[in-house]
Amino acid sequence: MPNPTASTVVKENQETLRAEPSREFTVALVGQPNVGKSVIMNLLTGARVMVSNYPGTTVEVTKGYFLSPSGRITVIDTPGTYSLHSDTEEQKATQRVLLETNIDLIVNITDARNLPRNLYLTLQLLDLNVPMVLVLNQMDMAKEAGLTIDTAALAETLQLPVIPMVAAKGEGYEKLKHAIAAAAYTRENISAKPIPVAFSPQVESVISTLQSHIEKTIPEEDGKHRLHPSRALAVHLMEHDTLDEDLFQAYPELPGLVEELQANVAVNQSQCTGCFRGCGFCPAADDYHPILPTCLERTQKAQAISNSVVKHTQVSSPDSIRLRIEKLLDHPPTGIPILAFVAFLAIKTTLSILDFAEAFVPWVLGPLVNLFSSLAGSFTKGSLAEIIISAVPEGILLPFEVVMPTMLSIYLIMALLEDSGFMPRIAVMMDRAMSFLRLPGQAIIPIVLGFGCRAPGVLATRTLSGKASRLAVSTLLAIPIPCAATLGIITGVGKAFGASLRVIYGSIAVVFVLLARLVGRYLETDQELILEIPPIRVPSVKAQVILV
Repeated sequence: MPNPTASTVVKENQETLRAEPSREFTVALVGQPNVGKSVIMNLLTGARVMVSNYPGTTVEVTKGYFLSPSGRITVIDTPGTYSLHSDTEEQKATQRVLLETNIDLIVNITDARNLPRNLYLTLQLLDLNVPMVLVLNQMDMAKEAGLTIDTAALAETLQLPVIPMVAAKGEGYEKLKHAIAAAAYTRENISAKPIPVAFSPQVESVISTLQSHIEKTIPEEDGKHRLHPSRALAVHLMEHDTLDEDLFQAYPELPGLVEELQANVAVNQSQCTGCFRGCGFCPAADDYHPILPTCLERTQKAQAISNSVVKHTQVSSPDSIRLRIEKLLDHPPTGIPILAFVAFLAIKTTLSILDFAEAFVPWVLGPLVNLFSSLAGSFTKGSLAEIIISAVPEGILLPFEVVMPTMLSIYLIMALLEDSGFMPRIAVMMDRAMSFLRLPGQAIIPIVLGFGCRAPGVLATRTLSGKASRLAVSTLLAIPIPCAATLGIITGVGKAFGASLRVIYGSIAVVFVLLARLVGRYLETDQELILEIPPIRVPSVKAQVILV
């Protein structure tokens, strides 16, 4: 069988792509956090994107398009997820995009430096029986770490096109775009058929039983049983996903089927508490629930594939500048002062932009404001027309003088911090202090920005993972946290009346701590911090412009 590498696909389809365009083609970008999905999304679609919450969730999903000789191609950037298990809102949103949207092609983006962990998700995606392309991003960092990946062997093993990329530099972009366009033209799987991972005979026996029952119970349409291929649905049921409630709504036949199978499998077996369905091969001991065999075997398979295609070599060259910066930032004695200085710069930048806008915008819009002021003078003082026209200048100045500069500055700062790798480091460094306030470490960003201006602080709460955490921090920003203008007023009034500023600011601090703990306890905010620290990198100027 020929090796379905990206170059083969592109070469064979170069002439084909000049044909007449056909109907719209939908591509889903799927990958773990910090693998460069957003950068690739921006490369493919440019500024033609729309960000919205996926229906029924608070998770943002980016949708864009680009034009090719094969027609208009829609690209959906799904939330970063480590697996298709629905333990978080991000994972649920990704599952729903893949299952409820008519996806024609999956582009699975992986981090070449952490292939075993990334391939776990790849092996899950194979079960969906959707055409797929595998992208190995950040190949430059993998080389820097002494890793050499045999992409041809990986493509042969998975029977998928494999495209190495350095998305931040645009390397490999043309190959990916041509592979997508080729798939859009043929409307077929780029590799003949995705080959799902094969589990052990015991697990395959249970999957086969579930699969046969599903095929008998749920009608098949276009190779799927409503949303799933039968094998994917069988594996999904085995892993007892938290999306089961939604699944049972989509498949009313399933609850009865599950109860029947559970009763049959559990005959003469001691069913462990919380176990999937009481499987006969369940290795549970006492009251402890085992690792799901499908998950364990998938992890082992991903590691075995990685071991067979990745070669480790000793790096003799000295650490790069990037690695030296990372060591400084990741070491608390040096990292905390540096990151504190970065937070200070973020506040100063926001305030400087606001000061500039307050001076520049009135100068630019001065003639227009004067025009409306003169018009207002031609009406009777106190009349409705005079009141309305007099209010127009403020309506023009306020959005351009305060609101727009604030929004632009905060989006720029947040984009730079996220893209450069500073954001997760700030969150980790402050996690211990924030946990005392019953808040996650990421909450330090909106809180610090709130002392400069509440508007960017509230906007920055988008970085928090849970709805409860966002509400808790927004409450703190609205009540005890004074913005820069409020601090100036408090200081001025306090000095005028001879009040003790220590008492005033001490009282604010006490109220802040008490309210934070009270709100955090009442809302049951998520205090656990599980973050992957991405590498430090130079932000892409094009990506920042598009994002802001």
